[in-house]
Amino acid sequence: MRRLFLGLCLVAFLVQGAAAPKEQYRLTRIAKLEGEPLQLQWDALAGSLLISLRTVDNIRHYHLRPGDTLLQEITFPAQPLWITPHPANKAWAGASESGNPWYAGDYRFLSRFPRRKIVLQQPAFNSAGNLLAMSGQTPYEQLWRLITYDLKYDNLNVMTHLPGGVAYPNWSPKGSYLAFVLPTDHPFRKSVGTVRWDGTGFQLLASDSLSFEFASWPDSEQYLLITAKGQTHWKLMRRHLSSGGWTELFESESELRFALWIPRMRKIALLKKEDSAWWLCLLEEAE
Repeated sequence: MRRLFLGLCLVAFLVQGAAAPKEQYRLTRIAKLEGEPLQLQWDALAGSLLISLRTVDNIRHYHLRPGDTLLQEITFPAQPLWITPHPANKAWAGASESGNPWYAGDYRFLSRFPRRKIVLQQPAFNSAGNLLAMSGQTPYEQLWRLITYDLKYDNLNVMTHLPGGVAYPNWSPKGSYLAFVLPTDHPFRKSVGTVRWDGTGFQLLASDSLSFEFASWPDSEQYLLITAKGQTHWKLMRRHLSSGGWTELFESESELRFALWIPRMRKIALLKKEDSAWWLCLLEEAE
């Protein structure tokens, strides 16, 4: 049934085995992390990276400002499992340890969010701060669906017309589109879906040789930044959505996660695993 749905209702783009052109980027290690990474985000209001880690006994969230190497922990009275910062107000939305909606701060439009009967993970605000995207489940839908929440109108849009198994939704710079990770029929490969903010215009990017583990947007809505896993190497790739062209930016023998463009720094932040330890790193174009 899923194959029939994909064949009839979307345009699928298949990445073939041909080598993509390469650009030269230089990697710099910034800070060693203690724990398993859950999420990496940019906090526009604080002007810092937001890193969420699962440690032996807890979930911890940290800020790291450009130029610093020391992580600053963020604590709340009830420590949440998932958080995302509001881009214009000192407030956070996310999920409690049980996965239920959670918020902190004094932004009144978020006060109704905890009443929603959903379980959620990996939340993300759009740049305007009026829409919250997440991977979520409802009492009537046990698949992880793409969900958006309109803060002003207290409205949930559960996109049941899209494939299930959604993970790590990310907004485009202007909030026009969302990119997210989806499972495939292959047990060791993932794909990336894109959709307009209202759930229309769904497209799928898949590969016969790579697993797309994470997708984010650089400073243009014409491109996607994709973290991919191959048979022997991890790759960071840029996809031009209109032309379908691919550019390979970086390759690593060790695992990569959560590559995202940082507008203020004009660099790419990502997490890289080295000798069983995770490092926060920055990528910049080599001179």
